[in-house]
Amino acid sequence: MRSSAAVVVAALAGSCFVAAADPAAAETAALGPGTTLYVNPASTTLQAAAKLDAQARVDALVLGSFPSATWFTQGTPGEVQAAVKKLVDAAAAQHALPTVVAYNLPHRDCSQYSAGGATSKAEYRAWIDAVAAGIGDRKVVVILEPDSLGIIPFHSDLSGKDEWCKPADADRATAAKERYELLAYAVDKLRANPRSAVYLDGTHSGWLSVGDIANRLVKAGVQRASGFFINASNYEPNDKLLDYGTWISQCIHYGTRGAGAGYFER
Repeated sequence: MRSSAAVVVAALAGSCFVAAADPAAAETAALGPGTTLYVNPASTTLQAAAKLDAQARVDALVLGSFPSATWFTQGTPGEVQAAVKKLVDAAAAQHALPTVVAYNLPHRDCSQYSAGGATSKAEYRAWIDAVAAGIGDRKVVVILEPDSLGIIPFHSDLSGKDEWCKPADADRATAAKERYELLAYAVDKLRANPRSAVYLDGTHSGWLSVGDIANRLVKAGVQRASGFFINASNYEPNDKLLDYGTWISQCIHYGTRGAGAGYFER
């Protein structure tokens, strides 16, 4: 049976957004019936189309005609604030809803393909403050740090098994705790604007177990967010994702408000 708390409220570029385990937490979410998602005329897809020809150009133009998220992955606080403001202002002028991906955590992607990110906690907080300032009081969807809960430095899973991400420049004793603290900070900062719908990383159906990701989401502050997203950069089929998202939401509810209340605090 599906929980009413696990509502898929939108799908965009292969990702699903799932309402928070507590439906009240999503009351002010930007998404809703009749929402028009923003098509960015300066998207990287359309930029790529300009350099292509023949069928490849046609295909890229078609893809670029669909709404997609705009990723913010670097820059000084001043630079990212200005870039985010430019995006949300352009979307507002079209009465459309933009989707922002904030992707700049320290030890991002654990030195893999998408390595990078802020170099300190203070730098990241200042960067998130700038993203929030750029949004202002506009309506926006924020996809907060893809993979941030799937790949955590010096983290152990629910069984106590050490995970593989062990950056040489991270503090073994504090790195995992700091990851949760920074995500919680970002949730609170971005949700201070009640018109921002903020979603945390729920990985995808081929990655973490339901119990493991539910535990991580709670530690990162999902109950204060609008919900969580799944499949941001992957290719899992919708039927698996719908089940996965539903089970995660049910697990969070059970462990925080249901018969198992307090479970995630153990």
